[in-house]
This record gives sequence, C-alpha cells and structure tokens, in this order.
Amino acid sequence: MEQGVLEAIRISCASYPTKRTFDELIIDRFGMLAPELVDRANAVRLIQRRIKTHLMRKEFIKLRKASIKSQKFWRGISSLLRALCVFKVSKTGRT
Repeated sequence: MEQGVLEAIRISCASYPTKRTFDELIIDRFGMLAPELVDRANAVRLIQRRIKTHLMRKEFIKLRKASIKSQKFWRGISSLLRALCVFKVSKTGRT
C-alpha cells in the first residue's frame, strides 16, 4: 500500500496527469460486472441495477428461509396438538 502511494507521489511530481474521469473509473473498476457495456452513459445505470438485483435476491432468499422455518414450526405445533387430541379422545373412549 505504501509503495503505491509513493509511486503516485513520484508520478505527480513528474507532472504526469494521474486523475481519471468518472466514466473511465467506472468502466475500469466495475467493467467486469457488466462486460457488455458499450455506451458509457448506461454503464453506471447497468452496474447499479445488477448490484441492486443481487442485494434484493439476497434479501428475498433470507425472507424465504425465515418463512419456511416459521411454517415448519407451526406445522410441528399443529401436528403435536392433533396428536394430543387423538390421544385424549382415545383415552376417554376406553373408560
């Protein structure tokens, strides 16, 4: 990390431009997320959409797992109550 900072300072002192435009930065940094990018104007929008899709999918999976866990719990309780009722009915029927 320190080496990169020193290198940037050396280049800056040598009067080479080190600043990039926002579009260049987005394409270089996040281009791998959207390799089919042709138009730079749509690059940011497409990358944001992919990131939002990923985050929403992750949230959906988390909620689905919680829902399934809740359903398992209540189905187990329901099954247990049914078994207790059958046991009570059969117990009272024997006497």
